[in-house]
Amino acid sequence: MLWSVPGLLLWLLTPGPMAAAQADSTGAARLGETADSVPADTYLDPYVSAVLARARATRGAEVAGIQHYEATMSERVYVGLAGFAFRRERGLFDQRRMARVRWQSDGDQIVQWLGMRRAIPIIGDRPEVQEDIDEDLQEELAGEQDVSPVSLDPGDFALVFEGEDFVHPLSDSAAVHYRYASGDTIEVFLPGDERTVRMAEVRVEPRRPDFFLVAGSLWFDLDGGQLVRATYRPARPFDLELDEPEDADEVPGVFKPITAEIRYVTVDYGLYELRYWLPRRFAFEGEGRAGRVLRVPITIEWSMRDYRVNEPGSALVRFAGNLPPGWVRSEEILEREGRPDRYVTVLVPPRDSLVTFEGLEGGATGSEPSLFSRDELAEVEGRLQELLPDVGFRPRLIYGMEGGLLRFNRVEGLSLGARVEAPLDRQHEIFAQARLGVADLEPGAEVGLSRGSERSSATLAAFRRLTHTSDWDDPLDLPSSFSALLFGDDRGQYYRAWGGELVLADRTRRTERSLRLFLERHSPAALETSFHLFKPLRSRTVAENFTAREATISGARGMLRWHNGTDPSRATAFGFVSAEAGGGDVGYARGAASVALSGPLPGRLAGALQVGGGAATSGSPLPQKDFYLGGSSTVRGFPAGFRTGDVFWTARAEIASDFPAARLALFGDAGNAHFRRGGAICGQELGGCATTGLFSWEAMLASVGVGASLLDGVFRLDAAYAVQGGSGFRFHAYLDGIF
Repeated sequence: MLWSVPGLLLWLLTPGPMAAAQADSTGAARLGETADSVPADTYLDPYVSAVLARARATRGAEVAGIQHYEATMSERVYVGLAGFAFRRERGLFDQRRMARVRWQSDGDQIVQWLGMRRAIPIIGDRPEVQEDIDEDLQEELAGEQDVSPVSLDPGDFALVFEGEDFVHPLSDSAAVHYRYASGDTIEVFLPGDERTVRMAEVRVEPRRPDFFLVAGSLWFDLDGGQLVRATYRPARPFDLELDEPEDADEVPGVFKPITAEIRYVTVDYGLYELRYWLPRRFAFEGEGRAGRVLRVPITIEWSMRDYRVNEPGSALVRFAGNLPPGWVRSEEILEREGRPDRYVTVLVPPRDSLVTFEGLEGGATGSEPSLFSRDELAEVEGRLQELLPDVGFRPRLIYGMEGGLLRFNRVEGLSLGARVEAPLDRQHEIFAQARLGVADLEPGAEVGLSRGSERSSATLAAFRRLTHTSDWDDPLDLPSSFSALLFGDDRGQYYRAWGGELVLADRTRRTERSLRLFLERHSPAALETSFHLFKPLRSRTVAENFTAREATISGARGMLRWHNGTDPSRATAFGFVSAEAGGGDVGYARGAASVALSGPLPGRLAGALQVGGGAATSGSPLPQKDFYLGGSSTVRGFPAGFRTGDVFWTARAEIASDFPAARLALFGDAGNAHFRRGGAICGQELGGCATTGLFSWEAMLASVGVGASLLDGVFRLDAAYAVQGGSGFRFHAYLDGIF
C-alpha cells in the first residue's frame, strides 16, 4: 500500500534496468497488442525506414569479436527535498560507488566492488549516524546483481526505467505506438584508421500521450547499425490518478496530485579499439511532486572508463576459490527468455575498505550534473520537448486540500476554492478558478492561459483575488493557514485586487526567476473573523488588517531567488532580489534583497547569519507597497505587520548544534522600518510615529530566543522574547527555517 508520499515519489522516479524488448513487451500488451500490418504513417521518410531496418538486422552485432571486456564503473545518485515555497533545497540522499566489472561473450558477468559512500545529509554526518548508514553496505552490494542502469551486455539495448511496462521503440510491436523520422547526420573522420564514421539520428514520436510510451532521439552507426547514443523520456509525466488510481485513493488530499516528471535519460557510447561501441556515460534527471507541498528532485550519473577489450589477464581479484579475509562472494543465475542463462558473480571487500576507498569520487552533496554540461542537457531537453505528443483536451477538476485551494485567514475565514485545468496541446493550457470566503462572502475568480512547462512558462490571466504585501513568504499558503486557524497568528496584511497580468517564469535547480506585468485595481480588505481554535486559551486578540489605498496602477515586478549548497555539513547560502515599479493613480518604485549564509563551526556547532533590506519611493505612497516587519520571516517575537515603512532592514544570527536531524538553536533577531518625510526619518508602528534614527536602539525591534528544528529546518518551532520595541514571549511554528 503506497501511503508514504516521499517513498512513493522515489519509487516512481528511481530508475533500474529493464529487460530489452525482443518481441511484444509487457507495455505493448498493456497499451494494446500489435497490428497485423505497419501503419502507413509509421516511417515519415524512406531514409529512416532504411536506418531502422539496418539497426534491427544487426542487433547483437555489437558483441561480434568481443570475447570479454573489463571496465571501471562509477555511479552517483542524488535525491533532494524541496517545497514549492521553500527558499532552499535539502539533500535527502547522496550515494557514490565504484566497481570493476567484467562481461564475457557467454553472458556471464563478474562485479568486484571497490568503494561505496552513502550519506543522508538531512540527518547529518556524525560518526554514530554514519555507522548506522554503513552497517549493511556489504550485504546490500553482495545481493545486487544488476549493478548498472545500462546493461553490461553490449548487444542489449534496454530502456532504463523501473519495471517492464515501457514499450521499446525497437520492439516488434513498436509501429503501433510510434512514428519515426530522420534527424541530423554526423560524419567523423578517424585519421588513425583512415575511415569515416557516419552516424544518423532517428527521432521517435509516440502516437499518444501515455506515460508508458517514450519520446526519443536514437543515433546509429550507419555502417554497423550499432546504437551510439540514446536520449528519451516518457511521453507525458506520471500522474497517480491516471496511471495507478487504486493507489491514489490512499494519498491524503493535501499531497495531491502525485506526479513525476522524467526530464531526460541519455546514454552515450564510445568507440573503443576503433571497432566496438560500448557505453561510456549515462545521465538521468527527474522530479516527483506532491501537490503544492513537496518536490523531490533526482539526479543519477553513471560512467564507464578504463576499458580493456579482449586483453589477457584480469584486474579483478581471484573470483574462484578462497577470497581474502573479510571478502564476500555471491553468485546467481539469471534466466533470460530465449537466451542462455546468465551467471553473475559479485565480490565485495570488507565494509571498512569500501567506505575508505581512495579512488571513490568525493565532494559535497549537490544536484548539479558533472558528466554532461548544462548546455548539453539543455539541448537534450529541448530536442525531447519537440517530440512529445499533444495531450488532448482533458479537463481536470481540483478542489479542497488539493492544490492549496482550501485556506484560512482573518479576512476570508475558511475559504473554499475549485479550479479547472484543461490542456489544449503539449504547450498550452487554459484554467479557471473560483473561490468564496465564509467570513467575508467576497467571491474571487481567475481565468487564464499558460504556455510552456514547469521549467519555463508564460501565463496570461484575468483575476479578482485577495492578495498580500509580503516580500518574504506567502501568508495564503497551507502552513500559514494552519497557524491562523490554530493560534490566530495570521502572517499577512491583505488587500483586494482585480485586473490582468502576464507572468514569465523560469526555474532551474538553483534559481527561480520571474517577471510580472500587471494592470490592477486595489481596494482595502477588513478583518472579518477573530476565530481560532486556541482562542479560549490565549488572551491576545487577532490583529486588525491594515487599510489599503484604493488605486488603479500598472507596472512590472521582477524577482530572482537562488540557493547554493544542499549539504548542511558544508557552507550553504540562499537569498532573493526583487524590484518593482508602477504608475497610474500613484507612481512608485521599490526594491528589496536578502541573503543568508550558514555553515559548520568548531565544537560540533553550526552558525547562520541573514541580512536584508529595501526601500520604496516616499511622497504619496501606497500602504500596500510599503514593507511590513514582524513574524517568523523577519523579526520573531513580534506579530506580522507590527512595524511598517518605506525603508527597512533586518538581521538575524543563529548558533545551533551540528546535528541537522534534530537541532536546538539560540537566535537573535533585529530590524526596523521607517517612513521618510521630507528628508527626516520617522518610524511608525501601526499605532504611532517617533522621530528616531533608522538604526537607533530606541526605534529598533529586537528579540532573542530558542528554537527547535527537524530535518535541517524543514520543520521549525521558535520561542522568541521581545527585548526592544515590545515585550513578552511569542511562539512561531513554520516550515523552511534557516536551520
